Amino acid sequence: FELLPATIPSNTNAAMEAWAQVNVLAAHPEQNIIYAGIGNGLRLSEDGGNTWTNPLPTSITHKCWDIAVGTNGTVHAVVGSTYFRANDGLNFEATANNSTDLDSFPPSDGRIAIAVAPSNPDYIYAVAVKASGCLDWVAQSTNGGDSWIIIGYGDSDYLNPLSNSVHCQGNYDLALTVNPLDEEQIYLGGVSLWTWTTDGNWTTLDNIYNYPENLYYLHADKHHLQFAPNDATTFYVLTDGGIYKSNNIQSNTPTFAPINQGLNITQFYSVAAGLNGAVAGGTQDNGTLLIDFESSVLYNGGQLSGGDGGYCEIADINPLALFIAKPNGKLLRSANGGLDFGGYLDEQIDCLPKNNDGSCSSDGYIDGGAEFVTPFLLWENLPLYLDSGIVKTKLITGSASNNGVSPNVWLTEQALNFNILPRWYNIGRFMEHDTHTLVRQCPSYG
Repeated sequence: FELLPATIPSNTNAAMEAWAQVNVLAAHPEQNIIYAGIGNGLRLSEDGGNTWTNPLPTSITHKCWDIAVGTNGTVHAVVGSTYFRANDGLNFEATANNSTDLDSFPPSDGRIAIAVAPSNPDYIYAVAVKASGCLDWVAQSTNGGDSWIIIGYGDSDYLNPLSNSVHCQGNYDLALTVNPLDEEQIYLGGVSLWTWTTDGNWTTLDNIYNYPENLYYLHADKHHLQFAPNDATTFYVLTDGGIYKSNNIQSNTPTFAPINQGLNITQFYSVAAGLNGAVAGGTQDNGTLLIDFESSVLYNGGQLSGGDGGYCEIADINPLALFIAKPNGKLLRSANGGLDFGGYLDEQIDCLPKNNDGSCSSDGYIDGGAEFVTPFLLWENLPLYLDSGIVKTKLITGSASNNGVSPNVWLTEQALNFNILPRWYNIGRFMEHDTHTLVRQCPSYG
């Protein structure tokens, strides 16, 4: 591979600079045209990527979410919330999309994916995500994009592919494809995998809970769905846990198996090291892992916790004391090297929601909300401790700026005392003023 000079952003620090983001690539089946969906529009190249042109009006600077090319050569693209179509592969026209025209491309305010049926390019499907990450709608066109109907709505009891037990995440994982043998069956992936047919409506195909007897297990968070060429029974699902394969996807109850072949790679948010040689790391959707330096297999990481990991710490004074975080401000600690974990937030930092009588009803999360990957830091006076034997520690974390509530910084000095519920202090509140300067207000801290 070599970098294409025409695609180098003039300012690599500007998120909306042309070519700073490339979301999708597609190729024309007959003409020598490559399409690129970028952060501020659509580009095409007729010379193998040496030069690129903008086929849309210069006033269109929204993100291009997706591009799909039919077997008839018609190109479909979604830029912002607008659906564009080029029957000749070059000249794109926008179709009307508004809430008053029931046949138009439905409006939305978030990410949109689009797919064309291989067996009949007049059948086109689109799925839209709300700004919140939840499913907005799924739409179908049977006339090449001239008109659309809704075949699935979000916030319904029977269709929730983009949500887990905590929140929706369609802005992170979204995948859509059409059965190559049936233009009226689609597969929709998010947290889970679903299918839709005109006869059977919406059905869940997988189970995201991993246990040995579960033949329908698929790792959560699907990013791409792909049929094998010339084989409509073989189906690949690309997930946060690697690639899974089904050899019977046309079945009403298809089964899946991982085909990673020992390839162990994942995205780490944080890594911590202990003085005893142990190393821990929090990963995206593959749990928090611990490599015990004393294990017979040095590089075989054991899982401390499943799902999404985050920041973690191994105490120097007590290497059996481990600290991990789950998404959005759930902090956990272990006194026995990770055999079990428990929460350690008191009612100062975790009081909400409140009971009817006004008393606290703690839910295990930092009040006010926190970042998905919640930062925290453990400080220990290890050199002084070795001299004096007196343990002094500080564990610091913070909440996020949410719904007009200013972010707070929290501290406890009792994180390593497993005999009590640590006392937490609010040591900083940050308020953003019109001048866009941050002012820190420090409450009293005993």
